[in-house]
Amino acid sequence: MKTLFGPIDRKYCDWFYYLSVVSFLFMLLTLVSGSIALFHNKMKMKYILAVIWSAAMYAVFYFQNRLLYTMCVK
Repeated sequence: MKTLFGPIDRKYCDWFYYLSVVSFLFMLLTLVSGSIALFHNKMKMKYILAVIWSAAMYAVFYFQNRLLYTMCVK
């Protein structure tokens, strides 16, 4: 059980950094593509809410991984 659920080496802290970078990029891509679609088309409120919800989820994922990276490094 200890090998399966125990602490891992500190070198794996970078994993949280990479995940935070990826989630930040996905958040930006979601916001940019949603903004472009908003200005080029008349979008329904359902689509706008989906874009906002997706961007918010990526923002939470970004913050969580950034927080875990900070905790892991220190």
